[in-house]
Amino acid sequence: MSILCLEAMAYFFEFSPESAARNSQRIMQVILDSLYSHISNASVIREVKFLLSKIVVNSSCKDIVQDSFIPFTIKLIYKSCPSPLSLKVDVPERGFDLLNTVVKFYPETIDNNVVLQGFLAACNCILDFNESSIMEVATIFISNILMKASFQIKTLRDIKGKILAEYVPDVLFKLLEPYPQEAVCPSKFGRLCVISIMTLPEQIQPCIESILKALLSALQRTNCRDPIKSYCFIFAYMFMWQTESIVNFLSGIPGPDGCSALSYFLNKWQINMLHCEKFEKSIITLALCKMIEYSFTQKDDRINECRIHLEAPFNDDCSGLEKLYLCLIKILLSEVDGDCKYYRETDEVINDVLVKNHPVCDLDLVEHIKSFIGSYNTHHYYNVVKKFIQKSEENVLRELEKNSKPATL
Repeated sequence: MSILCLEAMAYFFEFSPESAARNSQRIMQVILDSLYSHISNASVIREVKFLLSKIVVNSSCKDIVQDSFIPFTIKLIYKSCPSPLSLKVDVPERGFDLLNTVVKFYPETIDNNVVLQGFLAACNCILDFNESSIMEVATIFISNILMKASFQIKTLRDIKGKILAEYVPDVLFKLLEPYPQEAVCPSKFGRLCVISIMTLPEQIQPCIESILKALLSALQRTNCRDPIKSYCFIFAYMFMWQTESIVNFLSGIPGPDGCSALSYFLNKWQINMLHCEKFEKSIITLALCKMIEYSFTQKDDRINECRIHLEAPFNDDCSGLEKLYLCLIKILLSEVDGDCKYYRETDEVINDVLVKNHPVCDLDLVEHIKSFIGSYNTHHYYNVVKKFIQKSEENVLRELEKNSKPATL
């Protein structure tokens, strides 16, 4: 009965928002009562989140959300709610899950108290290392609040006077430690790290070398594909952000195989890791283009001098630039063929409103790569086509080349 009631109220808000807003206090009480009684029921939580997405966008309900619902979720996170609710193990996880919904759909500047309480709660959960499920939803929450309220994170302070943004490097280093890596989904950490650099560059810049070293250590500690894929995505964003600085740093320190750390990274970054979500794939594409462009415009051979061993089905060696061109070509072919459609991800990704609305997701990958190759169709590119591209794929590339335009980067 509770599920049907919640669903009906959601449609009430969607189709009669003014009438629904006049009854917001009663509806909020129904939500709270439902959560008190069914906090561990996934179906009830799903309907509550759907209803919240309708309530939060209604400007007439701003006060009821901030005065009633937010304090309730903070109590859930800290397990300061009355028993038997506080005795349930998944209560903090549910609190962050609900708070994430509010942050995602909030139509305007989020109330400072919401940002302050939610952000500090998430940081404390990670820094104090609670159980894995809580750390993961806390990681997602920090990513969302940075996307939605980065200005407030840069200006608000805790009771000790510490700016909230100063917590972020500590969170990243904590998640790069050996044990926490096993607690958080690698893709969630990769996204958090990139969003942190994207939204708080001034705070992250002083720590960038330490983050790079921690990432290299993390790469050495695992042979699992998903964490490696996540770390390589972070490296890719850093190359896009500060190409020359990252090339300088990675070229100047040794990797565990005796070659440079730059060579080590390029060898760990496998072609099969290019299948990912649009946000990640767009950033990787831009990074590949920046690295190739930098090598030619600056006449810097350090990337190209890296010797790369390609995984199956290639099982061959190539230069660093050939590896980058091969990555670009494979992304281009997958987009043209529609292979990426099989990765039309879960409801969580589809509902990840903040990331999907980021401008980088508007990038037309096919047109961008076509234009870039049109400007940088060097002998490295033709070597890749000759050595690693099948005849049918080569025909596709030739057809695309006919309509390509020079890139503007």
